[in-house]
Amino acid sequence: CESAQVHLRSHDGQDHRVMADMGCRNTVFNAAAQSGACYVSELAASGFGRFRIELVDESADRAREVVQGYQSLLRGDITDEQLMRRLDLIPDANDAVQGVGL
Repeated sequence: CESAQVHLRSHDGQDHRVMADMGCRNTVFNAAAQSGACYVSELAASGFGRFRIELVDESADRAREVVQGYQSLLRGDITDEQLMRRLDLIPDANDAVQGVGL
């Protein structure tokens, strides 16, 4: 159950990744990535110093792009809106741009 790559295609053409864990339980991931970038500055100002980024099936180059974007946001080099625009253009593992939401 862990060897197959499965996607469910919705009526509007979005590919939703299905992944099995070690117990062969399936999880369906939304086609559009989710981001809390709009909350990062407020959380950092409130004293939060550690943030976690979860990636599903991004290549090393795409993962690097995402991590560097959040690093730029935390340094104050870009705004959350700029990061969301960047993230919105990153294609998924099928090279389809699905967008990003909250």
